Amino acid sequence: MLASQHAFFSNILDYAGMFPPAQLPLDASIRNYLQYQSEAESWLLARFICPAGRLHDLRPYIAEHVGSGSPLRISVLGSGGDRAATFLDNLNSDLKATADFRQEFGPAVAVECFEARLPAGDLLEPADLLRMTSATFAAKGSAALPRFFELPATANWPRIANALAALHHAASPEGQGVADGRALNGLKLRCGGSEPAAIPSASQVATAIGACLSAYVPLKFTAGLHQPVRCVAPALGTRVHGFLNLFAAGILGASAGLEYDELVAIIEEEDVTQFIFSDDLFAWNGAKATVSEIAHARHRNVISFGSCSFDEPRDGLRELGYL
Repeated sequence: MLASQHAFFSNILDYAGMFPPAQLPLDASIRNYLQYQSEAESWLLARFICPAGRLHDLRPYIAEHVGSGSPLRISVLGSGGDRAATFLDNLNSDLKATADFRQEFGPAVAVECFEARLPAGDLLEPADLLRMTSATFAAKGSAALPRFFELPATANWPRIANALAALHHAASPEGQGVADGRALNGLKLRCGGSEPAAIPSASQVATAIGACLSAYVPLKFTAGLHQPVRCVAPALGTRVHGFLNLFAAGILGASAGLEYDELVAIIEEEDVTQFIFSDDLFAWNGAKATVSEIAHARHRNVISFGSCSFDEPRDGLRELGYL
């Protein structure tokens, strides 16, 4: 295993077995996650994604996991809402459930982040909603909990990323309010779905990545990323994104300051031999990132992707010889 590969793929996948297309019951999903943690490639695995309303259903599995010596890593999925008022009401309830869960299980669990879909209909003026959202986290004792807000690919990414950046700097003029050096407020991009129309274009993805890099807003991805490299999916009859491409764009965009056209080119790259890992570098088309730059970008810029499958991404990396 090359150091550049380990830095690139470490903790890259949040397991979402309860969600489409797998849609496994909670029991099967959490047991899969615990099994994956015992396997050789467990270092690829990050958090278990669980809806806020199902947190306490994890009680028996936490009891089983206690002897492992490490906490059960959780990303809480909030209920969201179609309008701002509904979103904020649900956020109150979800954060209370999260706080109760953390209090009950203490060090046996590690709630590492919170995810929720923002109400797109109320995003013409996002700054006010984001300020109210931040205030809700503070009021519920979760001011330090990292959170990722899902947006549609058609959203005004630069505007919302800048609103988050302004919120962060207003709340922490001297660099406070960060999670281990990373801004608390991040964005989440849905990259696929069951129909071709659900797949954002390379241009849309590049805009999202570029906006987040420019504003120093962390980004995570979800949906449709079962394969490492961009390819045609026979079941959909169209090209689908590869998680290697997206993280390469984020890492090299951060380390080499790539422009929009270069981000698009990386996202559209289908020749895996153009992605080069060496002992101390990752490179594409002359753009390079050192191991420390890869680790830095993975921690602060492109965090992880959610997938209902662990086997398919892992098998894809095996086929490429990366594992």
